Amino acid sequence: MNTTTNNATAAATTEAAAVEANTVAITVKDGDIVTAKVAKIKNHPQPGVLVVIEGNPMAFLPNGCIAGKNNEEKAARRAQLIANPGTEIQVSIMGAPTVELVKGKMVGRIKVSEQRAVIAAEKTARAAKAAERNAAIEAAVASLVPGSVVVGNVKGVASKDSDRNPGEKYVYGAFVQVAPGVTGLLHMKEIAGGRRALDAMVEAGQVEVEILSAKVENGEPRVQLSQKSVGARAFFDQYPEGSTVKGKIVKTGEVVDNLHGRVIELSSGDKVFLADDDAHVKSESALARGNSTRVVITTDIVGGMVRVHRRGL
Repeated sequence: MNTTTNNATAAATTEAAAVEANTVAITVKDGDIVTAKVAKIKNHPQPGVLVVIEGNPMAFLPNGCIAGKNNEEKAARRAQLIANPGTEIQVSIMGAPTVELVKGKMVGRIKVSEQRAVIAAEKTARAAKAAERNAAIEAAVASLVPGSVVVGNVKGVASKDSDRNPGEKYVYGAFVQVAPGVTGLLHMKEIAGGRRALDAMVEAGQVEVEILSAKVENGEPRVQLSQKSVGARAFFDQYPEGSTVKGKIVKTGEVVDNLHGRVIELSSGDKVFLADDDAHVKSESALARGNSTRVVITTDIVGGMVRVHRRGL
């Protein structure tokens, strides 16, 4: 073996020994969020701050990776860190740490970002808040048993752009809050009395409604409500199907939905509908406006009114 070869072998052996003697321990990896302590300022070759991560080589926090929404905030934050050495901050490891042989000594290089750690913390906080909200919504919706009746707060009308009249709104119901964080739709077809009744309940701010259905879809509550059924329940509690009652005729002619007949007001103030086909009288004058008559209660609803008949009377 010649002298040159011997020298090269000796140098390689010496370098290997140096590497083995100066092994650098690195316990962090790319993406880790760890606690670091501010050590000192670093201006060359890249400006930033040196920080200490326990059990690892000194890490470098570039100025651009200091927490802040803009350069002014980052500069203020840098001044704060430099003025308070030893301050603990959360940082994110940027890229895989490396170990290099520099002048016969192994040197570990770790780059970190405070801004990434802040963003990760905010993301985690948002996820936790969303999970908490979803759990609360799930519990609230689960408490809304279909068929149950609750008092809800009217939040406003439900409307959309009108297809028939451009520039105008088509009102199709009301939004009613029936539990904390849970708002359901009270469709117009489920409101006894139509638009006039809707305006009245919006002004009142509250309405008694029945839960028709309640579920959660894609994290959002989907609740369908009915006000008409609540009124019907109260009505049928007082006037069961098949019972005979007496009332005063307050309107005749075309009453609702192109149906002709009479509106009869009962002693309770409730109004019922008697169609011409169900009148069963020898003389129409017997059912003139202002007269009283007996009728039989049915379970049919027409235009928000219970339908009645006079068959068999």
